[in-house]
Amino acid sequence: MRLERSVISQYQADIETTARVISEALIATGVGVLVAVPAILLFKYFEQIVASLVSDMDNAINEIEARFGRNQRADYGQKQLALE
Repeated sequence: MRLERSVISQYQADIETTARVISEALIATGVGVLVAVPAILLFKYFEQIVASLVSDMDNAINEIEARFGRNQRADYGQKQLALE
């Protein structure tokens, strides 16, 4: 009878320990999701802003090249190489 109580008591402790560990893991997962979702949304938002800025800069470069000619930049690079 004592042996049965000991085994039952030990089994109960193992279940409680396991339940506690699983509970902590679920709480940590929930906190991780609460942190990750806003982080992903902010990342996507700033990614769009950066993409827009890159597009604007690319358009500005194309506009400058159209006004001053694309070959002048290449010629300048060749002159720099000749001076070195």
